[in-house]
Amino acid sequence: MKVEMEYEPEIQALLLYLTYADIKDSEKRMALLTLSNLMDKLKVVKNDICYLSKKVQGMDQFGNEIAEKYLTERQAERYLQKGVID
Repeated sequence: MKVEMEYEPEIQALLLYLTYADIKDSEKRMALLTLSNLMDKLKVVKNDICYLSKKVQGMDQFGNEIAEKYLTERQAERYLQKGVID
């Protein structure tokens, strides 16, 4: 099993331990399978976070474009004073 560098050092250490530890092969296989599943789930969560981050950035950009097009300078100042927009 290959550990990618994007994983936490604790996961890499656990994988090395399981690879070289003096434990029964059946237990080792089960632990490695569990660890592999957790690493896959971590990758999915990481991808989801990346996707959501891009969506939020896009929404921010869209909001800025709308503000530039439709808000007068005076309206924007009022919104800023009220803390509605940054």
